[in-house]
Amino acid sequence: SGSNDGSAGGNNGSGNSGNPGNSNGSGDSGDSGDAPAPEPTPPPEPDPVLPPDQGGPVPEEMDLRIRDALRSEYDVLETWAAKVYAGEAEYHRLCLTASKPQRQEAADSAYKLFYDVQVAYIAMAYEVGYACGNSDGLMYPTSRYSKNYARMNDSYTDLVSASAELYHAWNANRRFDDPAANTDAWANRVTINQATGQMVHMEAYEIHRVGVRP
Repeated sequence: SGSNDGSAGGNNGSGNSGNPGNSNGSGDSGDSGDAPAPEPTPPPEPDPVLPPDQGGPVPEEMDLRIRDALRSEYDVLETWAAKVYAGEAEYHRLCLTASKPQRQEAADSAYKLFYDVQVAYIAMAYEVGYACGNSDGLMYPTSRYSKNYARMNDSYTDLVSASAELYHAWNANRRFDDPAANTDAWANRVTINQATGQMVHMEAYEIHRVGVRP
């Protein structure tokens, strides 16, 4: 009976070696591996590109349209400058000696020139505006041709000012039977550079026009 107890004890020992609890312990040690790596942080979204009317860049195709519009309008500008120069020459030729009807006609022509130059100025702004894709006559400051447009504005301002002076001088001159005896009433309405004999506004025009055509 003693050997039976021993064998029973041996059997119990071998049974304990297969205890499921022990095998679970070895399984737990396998679950203690590294955690999965976190997902990488995505890069930040790029800033949205603003449209030109909000300060964004002007698309290349639009800038080319602006360039072409300015080139075309420069030719128009020069045509009106030639007419203002012709009006100035007529003023110097007729203001002292022409008959009253002639001077009245010159005053009417000067008013028409003054009006037409202003219309041309407005038309230019709208043409450039159309090239910019708007109907407001607005130029985008981010265009590479914005400085050309600024010079175009300055040039037209010079022509409007010069033609206005010619009209106001003629409008006063035409009232006198003898304009040569009343020069104080009208001659000072045209601003002349005494050193060159040229209208001050047309001298300014010659400076501004240089930077107009792209």
